[in-house]
Order: sequence, then C-alpha cells, then structure tokens
Amino acid sequence: MTGNCHVRCGVGENLEIISKDYLSLLIVILLVVVVGAFFLNNYQTAIVGIWEGIVDKIEDTFGL
Repeated sequence: MTGNCHVRCGVGENLEIISKDYLSLLIVILLVVVVGAFFLNNYQTAIVGIWEGIVDKIEDTFGL
C-alpha cells in the first residue's frame, strides 16, 4: 500500500522471507545427507547385517 510503511506488501519483501525459508530447508537437507553419509560410512557392515537378517526372516516366514 502506498503511504503506509507498516503494511508488508512492498515489492521484493516476500521474496526475502521466502529465501530465508528455502535457505533453512537447504541447511536441514544438507544436515540429513551428511549425517546419513556418516552413519552409512561408519555402520555399513551393521546395516548390511540387519538387512540380511530381515531378508532371512521374510524368507523363512513366507518360504521364499
């Protein structure tokens, strides 16, 4: 609105707010990827063992 400096309808103002939201989302996604890569790297054998146990249990249960 023209003449009222308290109304938040200025050009580009929403873009600034949205950009901050996207930046926060990007940081969260990057943290998830980094933490996931860390756990996969350090616990890969344990993860494979758990997965094989799950597959074995399914095969035993359903006779596959």
